[in-house]
Amino acid sequence: MKESFYADVNNIADYIIRNYDHSCLAFNGKDSGDLRQDCEDFFYYEKLNWCGCGAPEDVKREILKYFTILEWWRDSDAHKDHSYHEKCKRYREAFGVNNVYENPLLLALAYSMDAAGFTEHGSSIGGAWLTNEGEMFLFVLRNNDELSKDVA
Repeated sequence: MKESFYADVNNIADYIIRNYDHSCLAFNGKDSGDLRQDCEDFFYYEKLNWCGCGAPEDVKREILKYFTILEWWRDSDAHKDHSYHEKCKRYREAFGVNNVYENPLLLALAYSMDAAGFTEHGSSIGGAWLTNEGEMFLFVLRNNDELSKDVA
């Protein structure tokens, strides 16, 4: 697995403060409480601009599952036939489909993550990959014990 500079909550917070000077984290500083939660809140509430009503933890879990597949795909040898079949298997296990195109809501999630800058893609959203900010969001979601307990 590729090791990222952003696989540390302090570095992520510094990045947010440096690049998003109007964010709550930049305004409140790093001493406001749970820094990991502050970073997660930035990505969810400020970067995605999504609200907290309903079941945001369920949505974050779905984002975590999607990002985990993209991270695995990046780290796999994508030029081997078995890697693509393994990717389909991972989508089936996580979402009950072989790819993002088989479920309009999953496809909408893929579009949303791309529009927010958490992923990029070439000719097809189905081949998206995580950006640095996507890796940061994945890190803070993965380090949320409530979210990550059910996600491999």
